[in-house]
Amino acid sequence: MIRRPLLVAAAFAVSALVLFAALARITAMTLGLERSERAALQRATHEENVRIALWRLDATLAELIALENTRPAGRFLSAGEPAGLPLLGGAATAPLVRARFEVGAERKLRAEPKLAAPAWVAALPMPEQPPRTPAPRPPSLRAPEPATEIAEETPAVPEIPNTSEPLAQSLAQRDSAPSPAQQNAQQNAVQAPPVQQNSLRNAAQQNTQQITSNATTKAAEPAAQQNAARANAQQPEQKVEKPNPWTILQTTPGVLTDRINVGGNESGQQSAYSQEALNALSFQRRKELGQQSTLVRPASAPAGLEVESAFEARWMAGDLVLLRRVRRGDERWLQGTLLDWPALRDLLLSQIAAVVPASSLAPAAEGDESDPGRRLALLPARLVPGPMPETEPPDWTPVRLSIAAAWLAAVLGLLGVGSLLKSSVTLSQRRADFVSAVTHELRTPLTTFRLYTEMLLEGIVPAEERPSYLATLRSEADRLGHLIENVLAFSRLERRRAEMHIESLALDDLLARVLPSLAQRAAQAGLALKIENVPDLDEKRVRVDVASAEQILLNLVDNAAKYACNAAQPTLELSASLRGRYAILRLHDHGPGIDPRERRRIFRPFHRSAAKAAGSAPGVGLGLALSRRLAQRMGGDLRLVGSEEGASFEVWLRRRETTRPSSISW
Repeated sequence: MIRRPLLVAAAFAVSALVLFAALARITAMTLGLERSERAALQRATHEENVRIALWRLDATLAELIALENTRPAGRFLSAGEPAGLPLLGGAATAPLVRARFEVGAERKLRAEPKLAAPAWVAALPMPEQPPRTPAPRPPSLRAPEPATEIAEETPAVPEIPNTSEPLAQSLAQRDSAPSPAQQNAQQNAVQAPPVQQNSLRNAAQQNTQQITSNATTKAAEPAAQQNAARANAQQPEQKVEKPNPWTILQTTPGVLTDRINVGGNESGQQSAYSQEALNALSFQRRKELGQQSTLVRPASAPAGLEVESAFEARWMAGDLVLLRRVRRGDERWLQGTLLDWPALRDLLLSQIAAVVPASSLAPAAEGDESDPGRRLALLPARLVPGPMPETEPPDWTPVRLSIAAAWLAAVLGLLGVGSLLKSSVTLSQRRADFVSAVTHELRTPLTTFRLYTEMLLEGIVPAEERPSYLATLRSEADRLGHLIENVLAFSRLERRRAEMHIESLALDDLLARVLPSLAQRAAQAGLALKIENVPDLDEKRVRVDVASAEQILLNLVDNAAKYACNAAQPTLELSASLRGRYAILRLHDHGPGIDPRERRRIFRPFHRSAAKAAGSAPGVGLGLALSRRLAQRMGGDLRLVGSEEGASFEVWLRRRETTRPSSISW
């Protein structure tokens, strides 16, 4: 028995609060981690899109610069030369070049179309000019004069016919000058014994032959170069196939798969590298690949003209130019392309609009590589990506489903535990009330039995009063039997072992069977039972168990006998009516009625304790609860209806037209 239900309820409430607080804390932390992970994944995806956009930009720039590199140096300013980027004002649909120019050592600008000398011409990085050497007169090649005794024994070198005598003579004089090693050899030869002098003579002869051979080769080099230049000038220029940057990107291992190479995972978290390291690695690879892809030269060049470098992009006083070094003989020039920056910017941004929308390109200082994650490798510009798109998370993610399942399990668990505790407390209270009420109800008749039987046995009661004493004993025995029968019937209903014999019976036949016992119980309390019939009751049949119906009506009459026996109008009114598919039997008394606060509890079993039973009419509070359950088992109901005087109860019985009896076990 639970003696302190409030303490149990308080303990349960505190436990529930602690559980909900812990679950709420776990939920908040889990949702916070989910939001952080989603934000990190969005940032990683955004950075990955930016890197892909930079790869596309540098690949496009590599293709454009390689295309401009194919323009011949000799016809660089020619308007009819088709090679190179499209010129502004030409027939091209997307012109990118405003003008092309050349600048020599004197910083004199030659441009096509004509350009007013911009301010940045003076700031151009002019290449260092090679040293100028006067053209020597080539004398005939002769053997060097012997300087020592060893040289006298060396045989003379015959002359080699050559048209370039001054150049050959200068080369022979330079090569015939004795080197320090030769001078040491000559000194050693003077002091050496005869055997060593013979070996030194042989070495000197070999050295002289090698010098003569070198002089002959160097004298013949200019003629060979001139012949090669003439052959190249006679050959037609061949078109060099432009490299495809995307093919280079796809064939270069590890270029477009940074996250795989560095050990990334699907959640956007890198195991070995941070985003900054990935950006730096990507920038370095883009730079290397761009330098390789832009190393494209024209197919041929005239004699004495050489392209020394590929085009490089520079900002010159707000203008974007491409510059390369060209050598013409002993002079170095700059060839440049003045680009249309707005057109180039729009072209580049159109390549990445689907990857990084709402982006822009901003000029960057030359050599500024502080932010490789936004820097272009082939252009002094910086990518300014648009705002990171905010994606709405799905309403039910796996984490949220798990949290919802945990909350549902917690709520259901608490409801189950609470219901179990409530049932335990209620059952304990009902047991206590039942024990106290039944003990009180049994004590009264047992006391009467014991007292009256002792008086009758001892002859204290006169003979003429013995019938009344016996009638009292019989009445108490009937009341005790009625109480025990109600308890047993309720127990059978609780265990679903009650058997009902449902049959179809006319309503007037039902009343005829139960009226004698009802009238007798009412008469014992000094009440008169008044029957009010409605017409055609004999034609209306109900689905009823006669014993259960009699017990229901007897309990109602017994309650009226307990509470309305001292009423000013000692009558009970029993009436019958039809309402839809139900036949209604209504019993009304003229007693004090039922307190409104007790209306909800009168149908609860054992709702009366010993204290309530001692201060009121006898009973354990089981009759109305048992009567309602019996009525519901038959498909009907028992209801308390409002009335201005006394109490009124309605027994609802289901109507039935068939006469075939049935037996149902409950």
